[in-house]
Amino acid sequence: MDNINITEFIGDFFDEELDEYIYKILYKLQKESKKYSDLINNEEKIKQTNETLRQVLECSNPQKLNAEECNKIIEFIENNRLKMFEECRASYIQGILDGLSKRKLL
Repeated sequence: MDNINITEFIGDFFDEELDEYIYKILYKLQKESKKYSDLINNEEKIKQTNETLRQVLECSNPQKLNAEECNKIIEFIENNRLKMFEECRASYIQGILDGLSKRKLL
């Protein structure tokens, strides 16, 4: 092998595996959890409230915001926090279930 760092190679391989594993968990969560789907839909509704908000939320263009728009940004952040909590919870639970099923095999 030509100066290939085996640690980087293995790390990249497992990063891809982990990305795919998490993607599957979140895909399943979106299909099976109304609460999670509602959080995603609410996030999109807030983004589409007006163009100024969309630009700020997508970090594409700083804007001056009025009080109502600031409240929408706060609502978006809170919604996003709840969405991330659901993602972490689903990943944690799936990891426990997978760990238990592997333990049974051993």
